[in-house]
Order: sequence, then C-alpha cells, then structure tokens
Amino acid sequence: MDRKKLGLVAFTVIYGLILYQFAFHPLLNKIRKLKNNLYQVKLQLTEVQKTVNKLASLQKKLRLRKIEEKKLEIYLFSPEELNNFIPSLTSLIKENGVEVVSVNFKEERGKIFNGKIIEVFVKGSFRNISSILQKIENTKKLAVLKNFHLERISSNPLSILGKIDIEVFMKK
Repeated sequence: MDRKKLGLVAFTVIYGLILYQFAFHPLLNKIRKLKNNLYQVKLQLTEVQKTVNKLASLQKKLRLRKIEEKKLEIYLFSPEELNNFIPSLTSLIKENGVEVVSVNFKEERGKIFNGKIIEVFVKGSFRNISSILQKIENTKKLAVLKNFHLERISSNPLSILGKIDIEVFMKK
C-alpha cells in the first residue's frame, strides 16, 4: 500500500475514533440518560395517577357524606327550634300530671354535631314519668335520653323525684 492510502486509512480511523469519542459517545450517553429519565417520569406519572384515583374516590366519599349530613340535618335542632322545644317539653310534662322542679342546660361539644344536655328535674308518679320518657324518645327531632335517675321521695301517696338528662343535637 502506498503512503497516501495508508495515511488516508489512518486518518479515517483516527477521524472515526475522534468522531465516536466526541460526537457519538456523548449522544449515546445522553440517550441513555433520557431513557432513564423517561422511565422515572413514567413511574412518577403512575404514582400521580394512583393519587388522582384516590383523590377522586375521596371526593366521591365526601360528596356522599355531605348528602348524608344534609339528610340528617332535618333531625337536628336549630337555636329557634330548641327555644320552642323547652316550653313544649315543660307543657308535655305538666299535661301528664308531673311537676317540673327545674330545667338546666349543659353544653356538649361533639365530633360531628354540637349538643346540649337538658337536665330536667321532675316530681310525680312512676307511671306518669315513664310515659313522659317514652314521648321524649319518640320526638321527630334528635332528642336522646342520655340518663335518668328516679328516687322515691314519699310512699303515701307514692311520689318520685326524677332527674332526666336529654341530649339534643344542634345544627352547626
């Protein structure tokens, strides 16, 4: 081979090596990095999609819960309804032949609804007091007999002193 051809072959090989080292090799590394970044982005996108799906599920549950709260809200007392409930309660007690000794309030802070405890002291017969308790349990609003205590105060005629705790739940 002559020198020109050998020089041309050597130049071509050296040029190819230089081209590979400074052009193709960085491009191949860049492609590998981009593929790796693409894989990482796909993983992140999958995680984001899972989070979005969870969020959609939570939003649906929240909507259903709000609907349920709206349905339940009709059974809760507004402040005006509570103000009307006390006179109707004392009237109910008196209509059943029981004396109202006193009525007191206690505040209750619930996790979901605020409540008030109405503490009512009554005096009368066992039959009349138990009739009142049944009527309180059957109210349309959410009034729950939380506690009651009966104590005999006289035998002739039989007279009972009763302490009735009624929990009423308030709209927020």
